[in-house]
Amino acid sequence: MVINKKKSYKKYSSRSYTKRVSLNRVKNGQKKSSLKIFKKLFFKMLFALLIVGAGACIVVMLFNAYNYVMSRLYSDERFFIDYIEITGCSNITETEIRNLIPFKIGDNLLRISLSDTKKNLQEQKPELKDISMSRNWKEKKVVISLKEREPEVFIYKDGIKAGIDFDNRPFPLRGNMFDMKIPVLAYSDEKERESLLKFYRQFKVYMKDFIPEITGMSYGDTEDIIFKINDKITVCWGQPYYKKIEEKASKIKLVLNDLAQKDIDAKYIDLSFIDNNKERVIVRIGELEELKI
Repeated sequence: MVINKKKSYKKYSSRSYTKRVSLNRVKNGQKKSSLKIFKKLFFKMLFALLIVGAGACIVVMLFNAYNYVMSRLYSDERFFIDYIEITGCSNITETEIRNLIPFKIGDNLLRISLSDTKKNLQEQKPELKDISMSRNWKEKKVVISLKEREPEVFIYKDGIKAGIDFDNRPFPLRGNMFDMKIPVLAYSDEKERESLLKFYRQFKVYMKDFIPEITGMSYGDTEDIIFKINDKITVCWGQPYYKKIEEKASKIKLVLNDLAQKDIDAKYIDLSFIDNNKERVIVRIGELEELKI
């Protein structure tokens, strides 16, 4: 009985030992595997740091090289401005433009920003419609070409008479602009101004010869177009229907010619009936007297 117990004990001890050895091996294997993973991550991180460091060094070197090259070019007299040519000035003087541009004779052609200069000029001088700038490397000069705006009508902005073109861009009057024979637009808001300007653009095509005689244009109480001829005759044009402009222009020309031949001073001409396809024009001569044409 004793012998059997010993054998049993030995078998039990042998199994426990085997399990312990197996567990140790597993633990050792896991440690070695973790160590390998750690080493791989470490070398990858080290490699990445080396790449970043090398890239940073290259960037710094290129930056320094760029600064060196540009400093040499900036100090090179071959790129100094000898002349600034300004063309297209009519009401605006060259002196005004020279005072607004941020560069002068002797500055380096490479250092100036033509796009920024153009933007600044457009903000400072709304009376300029178009601005183009270029560098002439051979002649060492900057060429500035300008196109001034011309007023199509007058408006009053903040109580001051100003010009406006079909871009709907108000600008101050200069030089001979004050003497131009064009209408004054009267409007209540920006939307109405835009609408009147759009109508006037089409109106001008068919009434071009009469434009110097038209002194004012606005909307009436019923949204009809109203304008004055020589500050004497009030014309009710009617609704701003573009398809009716040519027909009405032909009618009013006939009426005005007929009045001139008969030496009749009219005070009021109503073309609004044509909007309803009625071939009738009302001409008021006095307070009560009317002519139906």
